[in-house]
Amino acid sequence: MAGLYIHIPFCRKACHYCDFVFTTQTRGVDEFVRAILLEIDQRCKEINDKPIKTVYFGGGTPSLIGTKAVETILRKLSLIADLSHVNEITLEANPEDLNPEKLRQFRELGINRLSLGVQSFSDEVLKSINRAHDCHAAKKAIHDARAVGFDNLNLDLIFGFPGQDTEQLDKDLDAFLSCSPEHISAYSLTIEPKTYFGRSLQRKLMKETPEEVMAGFFLQVRERLLKHGYEHYEISNYALKNKVSIHNSSYWINEAYIGLGPGAHSYDGELIRRWNTSSITGYSQRLVKQVGYFETEQLSPKDKANEFIFTRLRTQKGLPKSDWEKAYHLTESQIETLEQLIKEGWLMEQEGHVRLTEKGMLHADTLSAALFYD
Repeated sequence: MAGLYIHIPFCRKACHYCDFVFTTQTRGVDEFVRAILLEIDQRCKEINDKPIKTVYFGGGTPSLIGTKAVETILRKLSLIADLSHVNEITLEANPEDLNPEKLRQFRELGINRLSLGVQSFSDEVLKSINRAHDCHAAKKAIHDARAVGFDNLNLDLIFGFPGQDTEQLDKDLDAFLSCSPEHISAYSLTIEPKTYFGRSLQRKLMKETPEEVMAGFFLQVRERLLKHGYEHYEISNYALKNKVSIHNSSYWINEAYIGLGPGAHSYDGELIRRWNTSSITGYSQRLVKQVGYFETEQLSPKDKANEFIFTRLRTQKGLPKSDWEKAYHLTESQIETLEQLIKEGWLMEQEGHVRLTEKGMLHADTLSAALFYD
């Protein structure tokens, strides 16, 4: 079975931290939807090879294109794919795009998981990062979503903004927890070079949050959410019981997934990865002309082994040691490194799984790399 991801690249505004594939020019929505339908047609055999388990509308801002466009895409999928096994359909949305009627229509289309880009409940922070909504709009969207029956709600939280302190973060966490979302995705602010923040950092118009301060924020978020019954099931993700993101979890256990839309990635679950051009106009034009709109690569055995280490170690369950040994065989050097990292308290071994300790979570990428095959 596979997860299906559909990238919707339209946004009202360019957030100061975002380097995803997006555009604020929404005049091309109809052309874009036609291109998505073309890609579905061209990949119908691939889509049908593995029954679809989850559908995820990500972006960008999928809620911006409206219910009719989402309905058109879902209807097309239902005509060519087996959707009888789909148990989760997620839509990413921003508060300013939503109202009770629109939410009701999304719910009637089968959307059963809503992911809201709240980021913060501080109007000062929202303004500083160029978000289009304010605190009131976020709270209203959550209230309206509950009123029409959404019982699986994710809220995105970003921490580590320049100048943020622990008291401000606590206030944000109070606000998030008061909404009782089933899921919270909590991300530390990463400043990418080609963003507004990246350019400001380069020009010395702002300062990046120090690493040790960011580590403190991570632990602060973790402590508060664990106390309120959330399971920290992946480095950036927390969920109440039985509310983990089924779609995103497939990425961390190397299951197959299919990505549609500009910049979207796909993986066959074995060795082949492909990714679509990130040019939004190029994506549409090349599909119409039936010329190459994507590239592929074949993973080497070493690449696949290292991805296994990197993705599994991000999860609460960790690396299943017997699977690791059976599929890839630990080298003598890896065994020595693993023993040393456990001794130093970065990793632990429990019930046959190698897991990050709390302090190890602060250095997950570095620890994974230390265990990679050369």
